[in-house]
Amino acid sequence: MKYRIILSGSGGDRSFDIEMGDEDTVLDALETLRGSQAPDLSYRHSCHHGSCGTCGAMINGRPALMCLTKLAGLGSVEIRLEPLAKMERISDIAVWPGPLFANLPDTSYIRENPGLDPGPALTARRLEDCIECGICAAACPVDGDFQGPAALGALRREAEKSPRRLSELLGIAARRDGVGACEGAFECSRTCPQRLAPGRSIRELKTLIAERNDQ
Repeated sequence: MKYRIILSGSGGDRSFDIEMGDEDTVLDALETLRGSQAPDLSYRHSCHHGSCGTCGAMINGRPALMCLTKLAGLGSVEIRLEPLAKMERISDIAVWPGPLFANLPDTSYIRENPGLDPGPALTARRLEDCIECGICAAACPVDGDFQGPAALGALRREAEKSPRRLSELLGIAARRDGVGACEGAFECSRTCPQRLAPGRSIRELKTLIAERNDQ
């Protein structure tokens, strides 16, 4: 089937017509374009199996992993690709995920990942199940200072694993940019490719904070 891929880049929109199969993904389409019509196309990816989290993008206005999004399932032959919302654009739809990593708490269930060079502003760490794709942050409707669903989900998980740190962790979650800033839209849970339900974790943190304040 013929698709029109519209790329929202820093220099304006670019559109390409491309013939792709029913089982092809958005990432397949971009790799085909870069090998033929757009050799200078910039986007981030490291895999084709939805476990690395680097190929997140806004696809027809919704955040998703390009490697898991089939063209035929989008319901339109015209597909608009934009950088993930709330992320700093590098070029075309490639983004710098630094703020997402910077907000992740320093907890015992993340590990050093020396294979990455994230720069001086953060350290390269990975959660047990979170693939740090930024989909939850892009889907979140909160506009302003907010630690974000991934960071607060990490706090909740650490509270389960290290109950002796509960007071410290709840103090972080209770900050102005913590659970109180969450609007309870649960878009983070709906869009998480790992089905981690960060919205539920935020709700549980709110309950724990309320119980602590009542004591």
